[in-house]
Amino acid sequence: MIEKLFATEIERNHLADTYLFLGGAPTRLKDLVLKCASLLLECKGDIYNHADCTIFDPAEFGVDGLRVEHISQRNDKVQSLEKALRYRPVGSGYRAILMYDADKMTVDAMGALLKTTEEPPDKTVLFFTASDMSALTPAFISRCRIWRVPQTSAVDGLRLAASAGLSDEQYSRLLQVFGNRDVVLELDTKQRQHVLNIIDNFDLWITRDIQSEKLVKFAQGAKHNDKRSSGMYDLAVVRSLLASVEIQDGFLVTQARCIDALNDGISLLQSQVNPDVVLKNTLASLNV
Repeated sequence: MIEKLFATEIERNHLADTYLFLGGAPTRLKDLVLKCASLLLECKGDIYNHADCTIFDPAEFGVDGLRVEHISQRNDKVQSLEKALRYRPVGSGYRAILMYDADKMTVDAMGALLKTTEEPPDKTVLFFTASDMSALTPAFISRCRIWRVPQTSAVDGLRLAASAGLSDEQYSRLLQVFGNRDVVLELDTKQRQHVLNIIDNFDLWITRDIQSEKLVKFAQGAKHNDKRSSGMYDLAVVRSLLASVEIQDGFLVTQARCIDALNDGISLLQSQVNPDVVLKNTLASLNV
């Protein structure tokens, strides 16, 4: 359906400068923007090798979300949006730039993005994907033509979860964390088990059976960049769980203060602060 709508916009010369594909699972969103970029560039072959298509995928850079160096030209060895915008179309008349997981960009990257995309070059179309709209700034959202991607239905979600070996309770708890059926269903077995372990530890922490330091396990022996990515992911899982429950009167800490501490920890992990120190201090602060 979305591909047909986009094809109609091309035919009517009603294209926007910037599109935001919102709401579905990351893989599904990527597939849709690739199809739309192929329509725009009249590409019948491999869009990845098309001269007028540039793709920014955090996974290809080995990071969880795009960083400021992927937006502003600060390092000649790193591909950046600013550099990509300098090139003019050489084929179909259009240039397509795809940027995945905009909701996982660092704060600095989002700020740089607003400046870089203020006046995109003529005949250049930017495609962004995001699963979580709340992580995007209002200024960025205001510049995009938003296309919401429908989630898998509730009935199909339960069926697919069962076929993946998830109990109804496990599926429900994962939905509590991610709030999106497609994102849950896209998790592989290792990822699902990792999040379910955090959920089990969270339940024990809420009932005061364990200290907060045991909420998540540090990635022993991992490189700092890996610890940053996994740490941000794990703290975000705890934050989602905390935001979705009612804290009982008399609990050691307030819900709002804990969420603030987790937000601060995630922000610090995006910087150059030692990730071991950040994770240790953030988790410990939840017990105060």
